[in-house]
Formats: sequence, C-alpha cells, structure tokens
Amino acid sequence: MKIQQWSLPIKSQRRASLAVALLAAFTAAQQPLRAQLTPYTFNWSDEYYCNSLSSYEGVFGGLATGYSSAGIYQAISTTANPTAPSPYYSGETVYASGAVSSTVRLATTGVPGEYVQTSTTGLPSRTEGLALVGWTQSLNPGYQVRNVFNANSTAPYFQYLTGNPLSFLTPSGNQAAFTLNSIDLAGGSTITIQGKDAANNVLDSLQVSLTSALTTYTLNWAGITTLNFSGVNSGDQVTMDNVACNNPVPEPTTMIAGALLLLPFGASTLRNLRRKRGV
Repeated sequence: MKIQQWSLPIKSQRRASLAVALLAAFTAAQQPLRAQLTPYTFNWSDEYYCNSLSSYEGVFGGLATGYSSAGIYQAISTTANPTAPSPYYSGETVYASGAVSSTVRLATTGVPGEYVQTSTTGLPSRTEGLALVGWTQSLNPGYQVRNVFNANSTAPYFQYLTGNPLSFLTPSGNQAAFTLNSIDLAGGSTITIQGKDAANNVLDSLQVSLTSALTTYTLNWAGITTLNFSGVNSGDQVTMDNVACNNPVPEPTTMIAGALLLLPFGASTLRNLRRKRGV
C-alpha cells in the first residue's frame, strides 16, 4: 500500500510560522501580568506612628533616615523584619538597629494604606499599594499600626492602586482589578461588604455578623477594584486586618484581543490542510 505524503505549500508554511511566532510573542507579553498574580497580605505591621526623632529612632534605629515631622512611617529598605523589643510598649516589636536604611511618611493622621513589599526583606514597590479611605488607628509614639478600624465612618472602603510614583499623601494612581482572597474582620454589628468593579457595579456581596474577635472570611472575589463596607451604624467600630489579595489581575480584553489576532492565521492554515487532504 502506497502511503501518500503531503506538506503545506510554502505560503501556508509561512503563515503557520507567523502564527506560531505571534502566539509566542503574545504569551511572552502576558508573563509580566502573570508574574504579578502573587498573594500578598496587608497587615500594616511595618508601619509605626512617630512624633519625634527620638520615637522614630526608637522604632527604626539610629541609622534610618526620612523623619520630617509627626506621622505614620513605613520602612522603605529593610534587612530584617521587626524583631527587637520595643522601648515603648510591652509586646510590641521594632526593627533592630541598622535594619532600616530609610522610610516614607504616609500621613500625619489616619492610616491611608500601605505599599506592597516586593519581598519580606525587600523594598516597597512605591508603585503599588492598598489605599484606605475612612480607616484609622489610635496611635501613640512608637506604636505599631497592626490593624485599622473605621474612623467615625459608616461607609469605609479600600482600593488597589497602581502608578508611578504612587503617593498616599496626595492620593493618586489608577484603580487596578484584583482578587480578594480573604480578610480578617471584627466588630459588634452586622454589615455588608461589596466587591465592585471600576464602573461601580456590584460583583460580589456578603452580609456578615461581626464578633469581638477577628474572624477570617475567605472570599476569593476576582476582578474587583473596590471593597465597600455598608450598613455600619454610627458609633460602631469595624476592625480590619490581614487583607490577602492577588494583585492585580490581567485585563480580560488584553487576552481576548491577542487571541482574536491569531484567528485569521489559524483559519487560513486549516483551509489549506483540508485542500491538501482532498487531493
């Protein structure tokens, strides 16, 4: 029995090669986006309130630079996590001397958010972070922020922002869609949390009855840009900690556009294959 061998015409081979090349380029282009899909937990443990150079050096060490005036400071460059006992409060931990080279002042009052740390011992990106609106902490000199609560606000919320540079002192940056994996909440009332997109559409919603102890709520809400808290009665305190999310998610339109770009080449190749088999 004679086996017929066949191959694609030169034009079809070129088209197929081009399609493969485009697919490889498109895949490579998506890698930076995928690389950002890493879990990160915001717990504000690297933020401290300092109202004097003395309290600043007591937290970050005498070698740190960046103090200007009273406010909340986050370590910029660290060689270690907070490990030394605080000279101010029992149970608090601060940075060992020389562990921090510099800091950034986030705000004078309230807790505006936190920059993403690129690693547990690395630098905050200064281009990505969680921006808080309506949250604060009762801070004393040298006190670690740890968690936050609503500042007399009945509708606090937070957003994931990106931008270069990103400053919480003068809120700027672009809203980025992210996946909220889980969040720790405590309080004494029943509230509603809503995950909204950039057009303010509610994508996910959950009503929770808070207790005095921090409780972890696993959500895995994807594609949200804002997390809103509603139903908070005046005078009620909602405490928040350990906001775990994946930051930020690739835009679906980008992936769809790339796939549509390859369709004409794939269709052309299939037509040529059918013609060849019919010979």
